[in-house]
Amino acid sequence: MKKWIYLLAILGALVIIVVVGFLFVRYNRLMQVAATLPREEALAQQAGMPLDPAQLQTPLPPPALNAAPDYERLMAILKSKPISPGVDEAIANVGTRNATAADYAAAGKLLAGRQDVMALIDRATSKPDCDFNRNWSLGPSLMFPEYRWMREAARLLRAKSILLAKQGHFRRAILTQARGFRLAQHATSDPVIIGYLVGLGLDAISLQGMEKILRIAGLNAAVDDLIQKTLAADQPRFSLRHGLKGESVMDTIICDMVQNGKMGLNELAGSEGSRNNNHRGGSFLSRLIAEAGLAIVLREQLLYFKASTLSYPERSIVMGRLDKAIEAKVHTASKTINPAWILPAIMMPSYGGAAESEQQVIARCNVLEAAAEVLAYRARYGAFPKQLSAAGVTLTDPYNGKALQYHLHTKRFIYKVVRIKGAGMMPKVKLKNVRVGKGFAVYSVGRTGRHIGVPFHQRPKWVASFDYRPVK
Repeated sequence: MKKWIYLLAILGALVIIVVVGFLFVRYNRLMQVAATLPREEALAQQAGMPLDPAQLQTPLPPPALNAAPDYERLMAILKSKPISPGVDEAIANVGTRNATAADYAAAGKLLAGRQDVMALIDRATSKPDCDFNRNWSLGPSLMFPEYRWMREAARLLRAKSILLAKQGHFRRAILTQARGFRLAQHATSDPVIIGYLVGLGLDAISLQGMEKILRIAGLNAAVDDLIQKTLAADQPRFSLRHGLKGESVMDTIICDMVQNGKMGLNELAGSEGSRNNNHRGGSFLSRLIAEAGLAIVLREQLLYFKASTLSYPERSIVMGRLDKAIEAKVHTASKTINPAWILPAIMMPSYGGAAESEQQVIARCNVLEAAAEVLAYRARYGAFPKQLSAAGVTLTDPYNGKALQYHLHTKRFIYKVVRIKGAGMMPKVKLKNVRVGKGFAVYSVGRTGRHIGVPFHQRPKWVASFDYRPVK
């Protein structure tokens, strides 16, 4: 009996030694990573990454040049007197395949009756700067309520420009839609990744409107030239580097909140039981985890920050590799129970996806600009160019840095969607065989880069493209 007691005691002691040894190794590793925080902060600041909220606040522009107060008034007006859901849906449909005559009628009625809203939008988009004077020290508590209403403004501008084009007022339509590009630029003025992504979304809405105007105008050299020049001059210049500046500040504030006991680790992870969490921030272990986590986050963000200055397509390639590397590191840390990666696993988003979003928007803009030049060439000379260079197109595909893909259509008949019934994965589609004239397609190779020389009709639907087939 005593032998069994001795064996159990020895076994228990061994278990305790192993557990203590394991915890000691993890604690020691945590201490080592936390000790690198001053060095990572110094490297970040040397590279131009801000760490203090005050570094994000730039001098306010003069009121006559600052569009932010106008967007705040727009938000207040649309909150007090909102657009009805039905009309709002009609506005969203204008310019899309789902648009009906009723949608265009509802949109026209709304635009005529809400001159207060349109006047504010015109006033805001006439100003070059936009600074909301945000309190960046709020960190994760900071809200960006204006973005929703800026998106509404972009849709209203798109609807107005398309209606003007349908009435034959092409110059006014193009100038109106160009305001959407200024709107997108205003959204990117906030040095955070969400502002950068919202700006890309607003730009996509504006490009959709400009494409619709181009299709309505067709073979009209003057209009096609004006669209091409407007795209070249007014397309926003996005800066991922600017959008990443606020991320390092936000992460620093979050880690400070964990260290000072203002936020628990479960609260940061969004756990439902965070209110009753006993492991609150402010303890020695929490401070250590926060310091180690911030050191890792700053180290990884610095790689993204440096990669953001690269040109396309190299930027997307490098950032895609960084995304995969971080995903692998988080997976390894979860398997080895590495406490230093608790915060990085929660706080590190996929910045490579943001870079790819910009790449896709640039591809759409370049494709549309090239299509405008091809249509202008056809209007002047009576035939489509055999190559894009013959029409003076020098734009490249941001996915491979080479010329955009160009395809001349030879088929005289195509199937055209006449009506779609139902929804879901298998809607009922009615097709009609229609006769078409000579046309063309300009498109990008897409993110996989596997569509060089591939006929237009075989490329994936998500590839940026412009297909022109006039129906006879």
